[in-house]
Amino acid sequence: MKENSWNEIGKIIMCPPIECQNRWIRLRERLLKERREIEAECRSGSGVSYRKGFVLYKNMKFLNSHVLRRRYILFKKLQ
Repeated sequence: MKENSWNEIGKIIMCPPIECQNRWIRLRERLLKERREIEAECRSGSGVSYRKGFVLYKNMKFLNSHVLRRRYILFKKLQ
């Protein structure tokens, strides 16, 4: 099913399915990176930002409620 979806998307935009999938992964990762940077700026309290930012952030912002951050828990081995 997943492969069929990428095949269909590839046909619509006339691009190989693997290229569509790779592009989507890069866009999603960039969206999450931008979100982390915005959150870090808010925590810093400075209120000033000199960076350019991700051009497509506003267009992709609707995905924020669907793309969740993974939380990693590190366990320290007891010796």
